[in-house]
Amino acid sequence: MPPDHISKQKSMMRGISLLFVALAASSLVFAQKCGCDGGQCCSQHGYCGTGSDYCGFGCQQNCGMNMTSDVFVKSGNTQWGTIDQNVDRSGQDLPNQPGTASGAEDCQNQCHNNNNCQSWAFDSCGKNCWLKGGVPNSAAAGCRASGTINGRGTCAQKKLSSLMSGNTKPKGANLGSWFVLEQWMSGGPWSAGGCDPNSTPGSYLLEQCLKNKGKRQSVMNNHWNTFITENDFKQMSAAGINFVRLPVGWWHIYDDYGGAQNVQPYVSPTDYQTGGLAYITKAFDWAAKYGIGVLLCMHAAPGSQGGTDNSSPPDTSGSHYWDQYPNNQAATVDSITKYVKKYNGHAAYWGVALLNEPRGNVQVLKAYYLSAYAAVRKMTNKPVVLNPIISPFQYGTEGDWTSFMQGGQYTNVWYDLHYYSCFGGDPDQNNSGGAIGYINWDRKNQIAAFKAAQPGKKMLIGEWAGANHFGDDNVVGFVNAQMNVYGTADGWTFWSWAGSGGGWNFRDMLGKGIDKGQLNQQC
Repeated sequence: MPPDHISKQKSMMRGISLLFVALAASSLVFAQKCGCDGGQCCSQHGYCGTGSDYCGFGCQQNCGMNMTSDVFVKSGNTQWGTIDQNVDRSGQDLPNQPGTASGAEDCQNQCHNNNNCQSWAFDSCGKNCWLKGGVPNSAAAGCRASGTINGRGTCAQKKLSSLMSGNTKPKGANLGSWFVLEQWMSGGPWSAGGCDPNSTPGSYLLEQCLKNKGKRQSVMNNHWNTFITENDFKQMSAAGINFVRLPVGWWHIYDDYGGAQNVQPYVSPTDYQTGGLAYITKAFDWAAKYGIGVLLCMHAAPGSQGGTDNSSPPDTSGSHYWDQYPNNQAATVDSITKYVKKYNGHAAYWGVALLNEPRGNVQVLKAYYLSAYAAVRKMTNKPVVLNPIISPFQYGTEGDWTSFMQGGQYTNVWYDLHYYSCFGGDPDQNNSGGAIGYINWDRKNQIAAFKAAQPGKKMLIGEWAGANHFGDDNVVGFVNAQMNVYGTADGWTFWSWAGSGGGWNFRDMLGKGIDKGQLNQQC
């Protein structure tokens, strides 16, 4: 190499060395300035971490790749998220809000530069900028822009954010018999009151028995307080559950309105114990704390939509009166509207299921769904979930449903199908091999058939269980097979989290060693 080239190379190397020292010193200053823990680095935007999103001009260690400062101020950085126009996020404000910003990008930047900010909202017709310590539900709104900062918050907050954004599927359990009681699942209230379950099936008749014995308030309060507790939500989150389906009665929401007797229009009966709504609110609060979304499910409508104990029948005839009287349907819309108004701004609110396992007139049911959908859409764009007729069983692929709620005006509509293997017919096999075979072939094909018939809709397997009639003890393999196949749908919830055993109790299934790898993030 010529001598003059060697001299130039040495000079260049000295320059690079000095630049490296300067950058290293800059990195140390940045890390000290924002107080990152050991093993973390500090980005130029003042937050700490170890992933590639944290690597800026002043921080080059412990990162998957090195990024220049220019990358951070461009939308290519995955931490920024998108700016959603005409969308608001209401609630969970940090202290001293709102501030001001010159525009949506400035508001987004302020959130990004604040370690405690997970989302933001901007008044596009003014200058107000709200920084938020969580990720409230989004809703359509004029003069608003909003967005999230990805990767912020605790494990539970990240899990919930991922569910709400649609990045992870809802997978979890029902909280059956907490608010709409079934004696076979939670027999304690019947025993406490000396009530015969044969003559008092379901919530309403049980409560009348308890009332006649002067025990209604104490027994019901004890049940609400003990059947499901905060520890259950903690266990669910630790196992990887990110979603619960919460069955409620039409009457609970009227605790906010002086009791169910104040429902409009008039329906009968309305004599229910007050107090349950406070525990429904606890369910939402615990769910948010542990990173779990909540599907609010209308499980018992006025007059009973199913005539069975899980829909709080008014008598023991097995009759369903919900579809026979227009006031029943109108009152159900009123109840749904009040529930969604109360909870749709809650961090844990995922969506609402309009009616569980209805029987009767399908045209009446469809008319109700249209009315309830319209009422809900005035408040939120979160999922609205429909159940087809349960008996005779409909799969959502029938003409009644493939021609229903089509077109761009119907958004985020889900169907809830219930797949059991213990009520007779082809799914009810006498050995686990046959039962698992039915799941792996027939159920898989049913899911595929729904997707083909309903390309604009999503599918929740809202109820399924390990309950069976086969003689061997391979219930774990049976549950694993169902989780695997139902994972090809858009989500699922096992029936149920607590209560009876025998393949009906997901908490017990976790203890027996089912595959938690098919669930979501464990927190």
